[in-house]
Amino acid sequence: MFQREKHDILTLYRNKATPHNESCGALRKFRALTLLRFHGNTSSITAKPRLVSTQNLLANRSCPIMRYCHKKRRDGQPVNIRKAEERDVSRITEIYAHARAFMAENGNATQWSGGYPGEDVIRADIAAGTLHVCEREGRIAAVFAFILGGDPCYAVIDGAWHAARPYGTIHRIASDGTAKGMARFVFDWCAQQIDYLRIDTHENNRPMQAAVLRYGFQPCGIVQVRGGARLAFDYEVRA
Repeated sequence: MFQREKHDILTLYRNKATPHNESCGALRKFRALTLLRFHGNTSSITAKPRLVSTQNLLANRSCPIMRYCHKKRRDGQPVNIRKAEERDVSRITEIYAHARAFMAENGNATQWSGGYPGEDVIRADIAAGTLHVCEREGRIAAVFAFILGGDPCYAVIDGAWHAARPYGTIHRIASDGTAKGMARFVFDWCAQQIDYLRIDTHENNRPMQAAVLRYGFQPCGIVQVRGGARLAFDYEVRA
């Protein structure tokens, strides 16, 4: 797509463009592009386009650029992270089921086999005060366990951690797939709680490996957890 046009349009959309700034060149381009729906010759944008009302334009979801704008605005909605409660068990169970199906479809059918994490694990995490949910627009979109203090599974590693100091461990992270970037929200929040993080994942869980490496986690080696060997990573928060 036309990256510059995207940038101009998103700027206008976020600023809630109004009829008072209809002389804006980017807005004229915005309207022309919308009318063309990216199917015509974009050189005609330099001509005098037939203008439409700004309100109708911003509400229009029929053209590709407006769908892009609405998606970017939706994905930019704030995320609220709080401790999970008993009333959340049903929704968390749904998210974990979705995650298991996603992993199985993407070559990772064994990491969470046997219905893990089940309601017993969910309730135990809630009772321990370690399970957290990410809410977007009032709906739980992701879940994760965050544990401060030593994890017995990390006492022995085939490799080496990059630091030997108090840390927080991220376990059982999953989302419902409705929004991108949930892992980053979780990592950001955890990094605000303590300056050293650890996490592990299955060797076949390519999406999670990509997420932790993209964030800045460093590979450390292999640890043994429930279900067998896992790839271990850690992250040191820089001042």
